[in-house]
Amino acid sequence: LACSPAGSAPRRMGNFRETTRCVLCLSGFAAVMVLMDVVAQIIMYSRVPDSKFKIIAVCIAGIIALAVPCCGWQGARDRSDSLLACFSCCSYFSGVVDCLVQVLGVFVVIIGVAFPNASEACAADASTPACDEEHRKKMLEACKSLALNINASIINSTLSPGRVENITAQADDLLNEQNCLDTMQYLGYGLSVLGVVVVVARCFDMCFHCASGFYGSKLRHMLLEDPLAEGHDL
Repeated sequence: LACSPAGSAPRRMGNFRETTRCVLCLSGFAAVMVLMDVVAQIIMYSRVPDSKFKIIAVCIAGIIALAVPCCGWQGARDRSDSLLACFSCCSYFSGVVDCLVQVLGVFVVIIGVAFPNASEACAADASTPACDEEHRKKMLEACKSLALNINASIINSTLSPGRVENITAQADDLLNEQNCLDTMQYLGYGLSVLGVVVVVARCFDMCFHCASGFYGSKLRHMLLEDPLAEGHDL
């Protein structure tokens, strides 16, 4: 039998321990992020009347979301290749979802940039090639729909009567053409900022999930290739 090079076994064990710690840290951080998100949503919904079922749904979703980091943590602690396979596959899948959401965020940025340009083109009294009567009519219809949605959303709200009256007045102002164009311009800026935030946040999530999948898969392959590693402590 061929002998292993001197020092290769300690080197493999050091690499094994380092990879195990990476999986434990990534899965632990993921669990903390899930718990923080659940607590934040519970606090938010607790201020809304008749939100008991929403809070229950958030708790159930949080328990399901905790299953993935628990698989990673327990798989690394117990040297379970099946739990590590579940952890790495779910992490890679989440990374793909993050990538798709990033693409959606880019489209939101593009739409947000287009809104101010369209509103500026329609600001002139006369029709222009960039904003003919049809485009102007569609923009006014969008403002009217937005005003109706705002008014409908505050009917059963817990806001004070003065606040409701103020919001209703602002929504009715959207029916004015110039106010509509100004609102579309500000809405475009808001969409652009929202899109950038989504892209940046999801970029971090994608890197995190891909790293989790990589180290989970790496540790699993180490266990399958070197069964002796299962007998060593961290």
